[in-house]
Amino acid sequence: MEEKIESQELLELIRIAVKDILIAVVRKNEDELKIKFPNGQTFTLALWENKR
Repeated sequence: MEEKIESQELLELIRIAVKDILIAVVRKNEDELKIKFPNGQTFTLALWENKR
């Protein structure tokens, strides 16, 4: 059986990748990332697992 990826683990990997690629302040809040760019734009990236 393949290892299960936890949503919090995936969110943390995405947070690290965004910080490495973009100039932004990235804050994790439960199941979402708040991303703020130097120009004042802000985004919220939400993540959850689609269960069958």
